[in-house]
Amino acid sequence: EISAETHCSILTKKDTVFEKCHAVVNPTPFYKRCVYQACNYEETFPYICSALGSYARTCSSMGLILENWRNSMDNCTITCTGNQTFSYNTQACDRTCLSLSNRDLECHPTDIPIEGCNCPQGLYLNHKNECVRKSHCPCYLEDRKYILPDQSIMTGGITCYCVNGRLSCTGKPQNLAESCKAPKKYVSCSNSLENKYGAACAPTCQMLATGIECIPTKCESGCVCADGLYENLDGGCVPAEECPCEYGGLAYRKGEQIQTECEICTCTKGKWKCVQKSKCSSTCNLYGEGHITTFDGQRFVFDGNCEYILATDGCSVKRPVSSFKIVTENVICGKSGVTCSRSISIYLGNLTIILRDETFTVSGENPGVRYNVKKNALHLMFDIIIPGKYNMTLIWNKHMNFFIKISRETQETICGLCGNYNGNMKDDFETRSKYVASNELEFVNSWKENPLCGDVYFVVDPCSKNPYRKAWAEKTCSVINSQVFSACHNKVNRMPYYEACVRDSCGCDIGGDCECMCDAIAVYAMACLDKGICIDWRTPEFCPVYCEYYNSHKKTGSSDTYSYGSHNDDCTWHYRPCNCPNQNYKYVNIEGCYNCSHDEYFDHEKERCMPCATTQPEVTRSPATSTLPTAPSISASAATTPTESTNPTI
Repeated sequence: EISAETHCSILTKKDTVFEKCHAVVNPTPFYKRCVYQACNYEETFPYICSALGSYARTCSSMGLILENWRNSMDNCTITCTGNQTFSYNTQACDRTCLSLSNRDLECHPTDIPIEGCNCPQGLYLNHKNECVRKSHCPCYLEDRKYILPDQSIMTGGITCYCVNGRLSCTGKPQNLAESCKAPKKYVSCSNSLENKYGAACAPTCQMLATGIECIPTKCESGCVCADGLYENLDGGCVPAEECPCEYGGLAYRKGEQIQTECEICTCTKGKWKCVQKSKCSSTCNLYGEGHITTFDGQRFVFDGNCEYILATDGCSVKRPVSSFKIVTENVICGKSGVTCSRSISIYLGNLTIILRDETFTVSGENPGVRYNVKKNALHLMFDIIIPGKYNMTLIWNKHMNFFIKISRETQETICGLCGNYNGNMKDDFETRSKYVASNELEFVNSWKENPLCGDVYFVVDPCSKNPYRKAWAEKTCSVINSQVFSACHNKVNRMPYYEACVRDSCGCDIGGDCECMCDAIAVYAMACLDKGICIDWRTPEFCPVYCEYYNSHKKTGSSDTYSYGSHNDDCTWHYRPCNCPNQNYKYVNIEGCYNCSHDEYFDHEKERCMPCATTQPEVTRSPATSTLPTAPSISASAATTPTESTNPTI
């Protein structure tokens, strides 16, 4: 306290730089605040300097600038970077590039001088906080946009160049009224208007679809549609009935339909009218080094070296016997301590399926459960039916990625690391003890299969432990952000997948790094495929898949062994990123090596190749419009219930 009073007393003492302001601003309240702040924080001087600076600013507002007050107090001086200099009388007017473009924004008669770093006389602060000559200043436009010096822009039919921070325009202004073509008309703010805001809130199909009321702030001149008409996405005027609907950046006309996993949606007056299906499914993803997306869409990461329950039923208070339980076993797979899913156990009563070492084993039996295994060079797919309860599709890439797609016929509760599947991601961290955990680690620890296994206390950041790998990881994973996946960017948020890819690529530091990276990218490609976007992203040089083995080898007998045959004219095994693109594929669509032609798929029930054209497309469109890819339907025969919503739920 004595130290605080000693340093803060400079505010009230005579013969100090602050004394000339005493008659204008009472220093006592500032002195008390200075002592209070200095006594209540460990870092004393920053708070003392802040209190003194507050008094100096108040004095500046009264017209008294306290020059050099920072030099009178230890640790209060400020060092400026670059060629900037410190001043107690800093103003933005005529000192920034923005003030050259728009003086009204930076130059006000009532501006109070402040202290800080500013550019030397004759230089101006640009958008990068650099001091540059006037000739190097950009020109600022509306909406915080700018153009660089000597670049041009078209405005009102005139070409304008950026010269010395200001737009220099030449030519004759375009007559905007002449540019309005019927049924549009020109509205000018210079004329007396019934609507004082002019074209600021002209009716559009987008406003009709969202139902959000437009709140204008100023009058704008421009072309507007005639009364009773709405401007569509192409700039034309249409009646409300003809307004298109938007989904995923694409436009759909009146009467066109899209089907999602849970809804059938029809475009009506610019809005989606959706009918809920009686049956729909949801997917839980476990991929890479501990990334999980729950059935309800919650994302988290964990690094635990135990067995964990991914999903099970029988979670109610009465705790009935569960009809299924899926357990993942994690092992350390990098020097940094990150873990990856290596073994999956599926318990279906007395029937057990173990996925390990790129293959599977089945033990026991359960007559009440039907299952079917589909094998592919890249995946193992299990279709499991528990009659009257669940239809499940489990997809394993024989490495680190595992997907659980489940459709339930009852409202039986589900629990585990995949969440409770109640449509609300906010309560997905529900523990085994039936309370919602405050963080993911507490939640993860509660779902250990063996309670004696050690708890997880922190999540490893492999890029911090392996900083030398971060640049490589970011470069290779950037394919997710590139044009290769551009068709999917507006349907599936790419950033969580990019961040997961970088993390996994940093963590695989003892070999298999390319496999980790390719697996992470494949997860985003699969998420795109779930929305109907088939991305052919693999190349012979980047994450290649080799299917040609089957072109020269034939299966021998009933075993899974192959014999080599050098003369095989029927070479039809090839990699494909999906089956039957843009159409309603019968099964869950995944990439792989397929032995049917590109316009066919293998029907596992009929055990032969079937033409894709026999299935119905997901999007019902008029003949003039091309078919667009959408999410594959789970049950083509699913009944519908008359529940309506305004937007498709994806």
